[in-house]
Amino acid sequence: MLSAVAARKARREAQHSPQLSSLSPSPVHSSTNNENPPKRKLSKRSSKNPESKKRKVNRQEGQKRHSAEDSFKSQHDIIAVCDGDDESGDSSEGEAVVEEHERRDFPSTTRKWSPSAPLRSSDEEDVDEPEDIATSFDFTPAVNQKPSQKPLLSTWRPIKNQTVFTLGSEDLRALRLADTIAGRLCLVQKGDRLTLVGVYTLTVAYGSVTLAGTQLSPQSGSHRVFAPWSSPLPAIVCATPSNIHPGSLAALSPDLQEIISGADAAVIIQELSTGIEGLGKVCRTFENVFTLPGARPVDDIEMNGVHYVEAGTHALSPFVIPSSWEQACCSVLQETEEASRLVYVVQGAKKTGKSSFARILSNSLLTKYKKVAFLECDLGQSEFTPGGMTALNILDSPCFGPSFSHPSIPYRAHYIGSTSPKDCPRTYIETISALIQSYNLDIQFGDGAQSSNLCDNRTLDTVPLVVNTMGWTKGLGADLSIKVLDIVQPLRVFNLEVGSEEDDWVPYQGDSGSRVPAQGSDTGFRSQTLQSPVNIGSTIRFTPTDYRNISLLSYFHAVFSSDHPSHDTLTSAYATAWKTSLPLCAQEPYTVSVRDAIDKIILVGAGTEDVVPTELSRVLNGSVVGLVSHQEGFTPDEATMDSVTGLPFTRGTLPPSPTVSRCLGLALVRSSLGDPSVSTKFQLLTPIPSLTLLSASPRVLVKGPMELPVWGWLDFRDLRTVAGSERQYVPYLRWGKGEGAGADRRRARRNLMRYGLY
Repeated sequence: MLSAVAARKARREAQHSPQLSSLSPSPVHSSTNNENPPKRKLSKRSSKNPESKKRKVNRQEGQKRHSAEDSFKSQHDIIAVCDGDDESGDSSEGEAVVEEHERRDFPSTTRKWSPSAPLRSSDEEDVDEPEDIATSFDFTPAVNQKPSQKPLLSTWRPIKNQTVFTLGSEDLRALRLADTIAGRLCLVQKGDRLTLVGVYTLTVAYGSVTLAGTQLSPQSGSHRVFAPWSSPLPAIVCATPSNIHPGSLAALSPDLQEIISGADAAVIIQELSTGIEGLGKVCRTFENVFTLPGARPVDDIEMNGVHYVEAGTHALSPFVIPSSWEQACCSVLQETEEASRLVYVVQGAKKTGKSSFARILSNSLLTKYKKVAFLECDLGQSEFTPGGMTALNILDSPCFGPSFSHPSIPYRAHYIGSTSPKDCPRTYIETISALIQSYNLDIQFGDGAQSSNLCDNRTLDTVPLVVNTMGWTKGLGADLSIKVLDIVQPLRVFNLEVGSEEDDWVPYQGDSGSRVPAQGSDTGFRSQTLQSPVNIGSTIRFTPTDYRNISLLSYFHAVFSSDHPSHDTLTSAYATAWKTSLPLCAQEPYTVSVRDAIDKIILVGAGTEDVVPTELSRVLNGSVVGLVSHQEGFTPDEATMDSVTGLPFTRGTLPPSPTVSRCLGLALVRSSLGDPSVSTKFQLLTPIPSLTLLSASPRVLVKGPMELPVWGWLDFRDLRTVAGSERQYVPYLRWGKGEGAGADRRRARRNLMRYGLY
């Protein structure tokens, strides 16, 4: 260390020269000072080149030498780096302090490398990934450092036979629950918070609780909860309002009745086996997100796949609902049914919590209405379907979990094929208009079916609609948002406030806003501004691309019920389990004859007009396509059957009109087989049940720019090989960091300036 060398040199010269000794400061005198000596502080962003660091130190010391009158006095602040009180004590103690902090085990804030991560564009903010301790930890002296307080996620403590009890098979049967699945009875008092990580089934046996802003009672039944730490964790909070009946406990044993009667609420937590944990093997970016990071706590509820969380960490953050969200949901529930249209639009810029509030609003509406419609207009971050689709879903039970935990086969959907409407704004608006027409004609006033549950007193003849819009709020995106409001004609619009001051987005306020509404449109809606939650974006380990990838992979590995009703009934099918034991390359596909089962193949997106028929098979191999069906009696534009490839394809054709067609779901084209002169066959991999395919008969394949993530191509059983070949010899795939100029991802440097300018 340069300052220590200067200190030793000064002491040696002071011992041999009496004149210098009178000028140099005494180390003993400096050690008797009660003030803490200045210590070396690590910079927040350390330089990768040690030579540049040395040059910087030499330049700073040179400036001090030129500006000071006495060289030894100018070095006094540099020499006093240790607490040594003897002549032989050098800077080893100061170095030991720094080395002690460098040896500490700091948690890594970087996410695992993803082969599907896109190159960072030049207009994005540059955030260097921490490569050593100095870049991820801002060192401060120990005397001034305060102990960090971790956020408290749970105030309820699991104490065996006091607050948590093991339920036997007889008790579970008495509560009409599955008696073969382990369950725990948790007693909570008013105001208690219980946070869990994992997958479980929640049933309220007594009192009332709230979960993610939704009030649950014994009459609401059982609910599946998916709580990975990749998203903010919701908490079970005891509410116990006076208007909620405690429920019948006569079927339980007298001992349990006496125990439960002393608590404000009682919830039953059971293990839930769906296979969703296996998605971490498919997409290694989300590996072990359903297990508790670190050691298992001593006080736990002792269930497989469910873990109790008391305090938060860098990976565990609570889901805190702003007060404005709660007030907005309460005001919506107080809406009278005299309103002509119960349509609510959620809009705002990206990373403001639009999807979270739309999900909470839908769950709140389900406490009053038996069914709620959900219109998805966000092509990139869809809630119930993979990206690239505008969809209309029907909800009959609350959803607790991130978007990849509830993929669905929607009631109506249209395939755009892209995560942004910038290349197809007209088609985007036409699909939303067709979905709104379906809601107005078929869904708005219910289907007239009677509820089978006599205890369910929710409204059945009215189905409210929640519209989730996209986060593109500038330029063309702002114009499309105004057009969506003109088509939807909402009763209320909720604007999520912009979290960053740099975003100059101004929400459209209708007649009272700064923008002029379209001529002849009904803009008599009420607009309300809501706060953005502080925990949105707190988990910086995952990017929007990661969530988009896991949603698409979750869809292809999902298992839907085979007895899905016809598309004419007001319902949507949701995934019941996930088949993650085999990768996509090892699952059994459908074999489809192109001549007998497919009427037309359409390519949409920029550059597709240049694809010649002879190259179509290469374009389709391994691609994601939409399965589009059209109404009976409607025949799409004739496509020329190519004599060489045997595929019905014509360049530059448009997909069928949304008014006479619908997208049933997505499929993965595994390969094309057979002799083109006889009949070409496709191997299609899709999670849609065969009975649903037969009833809807999708005969049009539409391919857009959206592709399968690289994780979906790999065999997670052996990542050393890809399709039998060693991965280092597979073309177009890069593993780890590249070598050579231009191999690393692009970075924008906005912090460069001339030396001495400031």
